[in-house]
Amino acid sequence: KICWHTQHLLEHKYHNKPLVFISTKNSRGGSEIFVYHKDMTILFSSVVTEIDNKKLRVHDAKILSSRDNYELSTFTVLE
Repeated sequence: KICWHTQHLLEHKYHNKPLVFISTKNSRGGSEIFVYHKDMTILFSSVVTEIDNKKLRVHDAKILSSRDNYELSTFTVLE
């Protein structure tokens, strides 16, 4: 998982725009959504709202904050 995140982060050239990618290769039986974005107050609720709008359920969420004020969020979602 760390390699997967790192690969996409290194390829991300526009740090002023969010990075969102989805993997269906999750050992937990769902899909994984990774979001990298400048930290902001409503970021978590905005992402969860969009997931809900797609009729998906959040099974697990991990949110990390970086020292340079970015948020790295990983959501395991189920249909």
